[in-house]
Amino acid sequence: MTRAAIIWPADRAHEAIEALARRSGLVRSAPPIIASSADPPGDARELAQRIDRATQQLGLEAEPVRTDYLDLDVALSDAAPALWRIESQDHPGYGIVAVVGKARGSIMVLDTDLGVCKVPLHEIRELLVRRMESAAAREVESILSGTPLDEPSRSKVRYALVRERLAHAKIDGCWMLRLPPGAPFLQQLQQAGVRRSLVNLIGLHAVQQAFWIIAWWIVGASALMGRTDRGWLTAWALVVACIVLLRLQSSWTSGRLLYIAGGLLKQRLLAGILRLDVEALHRQGSGRLLGKVLESSAIEQLTLSGGFNTALAMIELVSAAFVLAIGPTRGIHLPLLAAWIGLAALGTWRYTVRRRAWTAARLSVTQQLVERLAGHRTRLAQERPERWHEGEDEALEDYARTSAWLDDSALAMSTLVRTWVFAGLVGIVPALTYGGQPATTIAIGVGGILMAAQALARFNAGVGSLIGALIAGGQIRELFRAARAESPLPTRDLVAPTAERALDAKGVRFQYPNQHEPILRDCDLRLGPADRVLIEGPSGSGKSTLAKLFGGLLEPQAGVVLLNGLDRPSIGVEAWRRRINFAPAMHENHIFTGTLAFNVLLGRGWPPTPDDLEAAERTCRELGLGPLLDRMPAGIMQLVGETGWQLSQGEKSRVFVARALLSGGDVLLLDESFGSLDPVTLRQCLKAVLAQPQAVLVFAHP
Repeated sequence: MTRAAIIWPADRAHEAIEALARRSGLVRSAPPIIASSADPPGDARELAQRIDRATQQLGLEAEPVRTDYLDLDVALSDAAPALWRIESQDHPGYGIVAVVGKARGSIMVLDTDLGVCKVPLHEIRELLVRRMESAAAREVESILSGTPLDEPSRSKVRYALVRERLAHAKIDGCWMLRLPPGAPFLQQLQQAGVRRSLVNLIGLHAVQQAFWIIAWWIVGASALMGRTDRGWLTAWALVVACIVLLRLQSSWTSGRLLYIAGGLLKQRLLAGILRLDVEALHRQGSGRLLGKVLESSAIEQLTLSGGFNTALAMIELVSAAFVLAIGPTRGIHLPLLAAWIGLAALGTWRYTVRRRAWTAARLSVTQQLVERLAGHRTRLAQERPERWHEGEDEALEDYARTSAWLDDSALAMSTLVRTWVFAGLVGIVPALTYGGQPATTIAIGVGGILMAAQALARFNAGVGSLIGALIAGGQIRELFRAARAESPLPTRDLVAPTAERALDAKGVRFQYPNQHEPILRDCDLRLGPADRVLIEGPSGSGKSTLAKLFGGLLEPQAGVVLLNGLDRPSIGVEAWRRRINFAPAMHENHIFTGTLAFNVLLGRGWPPTPDDLEAAERTCRELGLGPLLDRMPAGIMQLVGETGWQLSQGEKSRVFVARALLSGGDVLLLDESFGSLDPVTLRQCLKAVLAQPQAVLVFAHP
């Protein structure tokens, strides 16, 4: 297989993505990808944009991956399915290598004829790093040219120095194909290989039960019959050793399942949080939101551990029933086990009711506490001291009462396990009293009693966690549902700049919940590609609401908002927000804990290129942040935010404006961005904003 056969030209990147997605099982049936352009991409950023658009059409994500030079071999082996960008010698511009999977010492690559071939890993590595290695080797050779080393020694020294020289070099140009967090969760689990691991776990557990029966049969055939010779002891020890090894393997398999499923669940919940309606979040309050965060952090462990333990408990109960059926008193033990299972079900129902009441009381206490802490200074300054603790005793009393009820239910369920062992041993007394049963049968009966006790204990632990997870799931159901991805458009980029209009609003109407009158009614606006428009109005007149409608944070309840003639569902939320760059009002914007460069380059790719950093510093200085950059020890790479360099209100507002300016797009929306600036700084910022090529819409007070 030649190198040319495994390198896809950049203008066929969409074909490589579609073939790789089908080969990897990420998609089964999808319309063909429509290339955004037939011309080869001009640079690496354009290639990345094409890959992103192509994967969106398939309903997938292309996650950019950046690795160190020394970790490249590991990244090549583990990143699959993935695309790697290389500078091709056989095609103009860039080429792409599509990695399907790994093999021992090699990786499986999709060739241009849609076949899969095995390529040595070092060959792909050479394609990726040959340019940087050649440059480093030339530098090293200039150092070694005057040294009296023979060729073998020179080669070893050259290799070591090149690796040292490139140890901290970064290699980008890799995209891992994956399902989006909003894809069906069962499909994500299946793609991650959870089904295979789950089958293995069930098989391991079934084999453990079989060995457990054999161990008790040996006990009955040796100890109870008075034949404790070395052979029986050796056989019993080997069986117990096998059980230990099987349990270790089961623990490793279940841990891997928890790790994979937990990671997917966290991604799903995070995606759901990022897609929640901002206005709905504001109405809920910080206390309720913190309660949901606490529930979401607990649901992962509760769901997975509880689900596994409950499933394994069911398997153990079936195994125990089978063992008791071949025991000495099946007529007593089987009805007894059925009765205990019924009591466990009744206790589970009682525990569920009380756990739900306890969760509601706990969340209520959490909400009240957080709200009081958030407004502590205001309460100290303005609230009467005798009212500081109103309602606290009642809430804590309700929480303590529901906690006591919950503890009683948990104690009753744990007592059920202990009483089963006593009842089971009492049930075997007739076989011991009247005799006539082989010792092996009696030993198997005792083993069945202990197996049932172990199964009931596991069921007790598992169902408690599972019930907690189900109740917590009701609290965060909206997070899970909000992560559902939008359907991608099977078309090329629909939004193209026009000479006629950039933004249109026709008959827009919007009314907030629990309000009697709409804040906006029959609102019309036409903004051309080069227009500069100022909208003024008093507080509460709907300026920020209109800005959010244009920025894509709200949907109009009547009328339509168009961008270059297309509405938001036609363009898609992400593409809409890439085209319209919106700087919300100060109280709804945020400085993140990170560098100043990170804060102003949120709308671009990260890590930044040298051109990005240059543009960021130039924009900041144009907005009057030059003195700030000069004061900060690290300049634009200085940490800012909660734990870093503290910014004034005026500096924060200009960071928000810089963030919007550096994002590009067709329309720039600024909502009260200049209210905290003095006249001189305001004039300087307006000059920088009006110099931008896109349309500008500014909302401000009169």
